[in-house]
Amino acid sequence: MKKAALVGSLSRYAERDTGSTKGQKTLARFLAHYFDSLEIPADQNRGHWSIDQYIPQLLLGAFEVFRTSEDETVRQLRARYEDELSRPFMDLTDIWGDGVEKALAVQSLGYLFNDVFNADWFPSRINDVFNAEQNLLQQVLYKFLDRVFSQGLFNIIDTSPQRGVSGTFGETTLRGYVIDGRLMLTFARPGEPMEHSASFVCGDDDPLVLGGRVQHVDTDLQTAIAMINDVMTGWPEDSSAQADILKYDDNVMTG
Repeated sequence: MKKAALVGSLSRYAERDTGSTKGQKTLARFLAHYFDSLEIPADQNRGHWSIDQYIPQLLLGAFEVFRTSEDETVRQLRARYEDELSRPFMDLTDIWGDGVEKALAVQSLGYLFNDVFNADWFPSRINDVFNAEQNLLQQVLYKFLDRVFSQGLFNIIDTSPQRGVSGTFGETTLRGYVIDGRLMLTFARPGEPMEHSASFVCGDDDPLVLGGRVQHVDTDLQTAIAMINDVMTGWPEDSSAQADILKYDDNVMTG
């Protein structure tokens, strides 16, 4: 597909009456505007050049423009999108914030391109590009679950007479809180003006934590990984030493 075909497909999608979720037609209008004005030498100079495989990469630049540009057309489309979704347009590559909300936004973007081009490879490629930080943090979480949670942490939480536990590992505090069948694990460090933190949620009855996921991140990727590594490095093998470092804590829910 040449650039002109991409712009045309996005424009037609934006004008059709049905078949899109909230905000998608506005994104399609913006993307048609963005790609129409984007200079691509290969597209101009090579007759058989195709833009298809490069779209996920080019979307990174497109959405940075959508998020930050003061161009009047872009500002109007951004305002319309934010009004439709009742929230600001997020930096989809930044791990900071609500992980679930961002994952849904990226998923919706994949559906948009699958819908426009009837190509089922788009969602996975877009996920690879936009969720790279999220996926890396999720991988580190899986290591923590295997090396810490399943090696004593679950038992301490499961047998706790209180809902909350906490412990300090180097620069990092680990907090756990159980409510309504869910366990929230939060890694935290002091910071200004607020602490650095990364929270994960899972069921409270599974030592393997199948389905555990990133919930909310209030720090950068490097700090989030460093906090998890602090706990993995400081977690003792002996069960009595584990109980000494991770204490029942009624203040966790307000901490």
